[in-house]
Amino acid sequence: MASSVTPADICWGTSKKTNRRCANKAKIAEPGYLPTCHQHRDQLLRPGSCQYLVDVKTGARCKRRFVYDPPPPYFELCPEHVNTPQGPCHFLRLPVELRMEVYKYFLKSGAVLSSHPSDRFQDYLPLLLVNKQIGSEAQDHLYASTTFHIEVGQQGATISNRYLYRPCGAEHRGDDYSENLVSESLDIRQQLNFSRVKNIKLEVSVVNSGGLQGWSEEVEMYDLRDSISAILPSLARAQNLHKLTVRVVCSRFDSWTPAKALANFKLITQPLMLIPISTSTQQQPNSYTEFLSYKRVFESITASAEPIPPKPPIARMFSAFKRVYLECASLILSSSIIGGQDCSEMLPSGADNFLHRARVARENVDLDAFVEARNGFVRRWNTHLEQRYCELARVNGLVVDMYNADAVGGMDEWGWW
Repeated sequence: MASSVTPADICWGTSKKTNRRCANKAKIAEPGYLPTCHQHRDQLLRPGSCQYLVDVKTGARCKRRFVYDPPPPYFELCPEHVNTPQGPCHFLRLPVELRMEVYKYFLKSGAVLSSHPSDRFQDYLPLLLVNKQIGSEAQDHLYASTTFHIEVGQQGATISNRYLYRPCGAEHRGDDYSENLVSESLDIRQQLNFSRVKNIKLEVSVVNSGGLQGWSEEVEMYDLRDSISAILPSLARAQNLHKLTVRVVCSRFDSWTPAKALANFKLITQPLMLIPISTSTQQQPNSYTEFLSYKRVFESITASAEPIPPKPPIARMFSAFKRVYLECASLILSSSIIGGQDCSEMLPSGADNFLHRARVARENVDLDAFVEARNGFVRRWNTHLEQRYCELARVNGLVVDMYNADAVGGMDEWGWW
């Protein structure tokens, strides 16, 4: 095909020997075809006017003439602009049902697991970037056919090895806290569009092993409850949620009686009642009477259309106390590490921890217990301040003694070094 930059009065025919555009002057112009010389009058070449949009604001187009071969429905673009992304998308002319079959072919259904990250549609994700309509349709199918597996444990909540929530206590705010930071690439909260999520499987892993050193059953139960409460805003964004499966896995289920297991199950899963969803039973119900009673209450609350009740005042009090506790506790622990003291002597751990006691009081709406835990920590903070003041006063005394030593004997007696 000849170049489109040659003068318009040159023959548009192509030499069969050289396969190049003829250099002779055009003499014949058949109606509806490009002009040619007498030698190439048998070549009837369809004219094309390039429709490439040069200026979006003014709507100006290229309008350069070229040989339109092959004819429509191909884009009317000159050789210079033939590979540009402009032009109509004929894929959108297909019925929606056929387009969905194309999406099903490329984006296979399945589950996104933390233990086995899936790359089944990694090569086809650019399909979401073709245009807004195709991206929206492909995302609808992708989110509808995918079950997102959320694992909740001692390290927080994760989806496919990316953190949805990671607890951070005062013990993580020391000098080595930078090593525990979660990079943006591992934070899924901004990567996943929860408003399109339709299938979620929530699996809670409970250690419940008294043989572990420093393990406390009460602390673990409330840690898991806090993790579930922390991911509620993300789950609440899934307004089109079709299925929510909750599974609680215990390492030593035989260490609990049925009544104790049910009580801990209620404690862990109670925050999920704040998510209004429609429920359906797909398996045979459990025969345990008390569990079925709790299940009916759970379903009735989540299926109701009533607005979420406001948080009690003690919740705001706990949030303010938690901010103070994390800041003050980090200073107490850092000073104890420098002084070589035992951290457990500075701040109690386990079930006696001030923040944990305040958390239990918040969940039980026990204002007296909350005030007692908060005041206990304030007393410990005041003790720390007094110790620091005494230490600073002692060091300041050494500084004063240093300057007083300059006047002993006079400078003339000792001379300069």
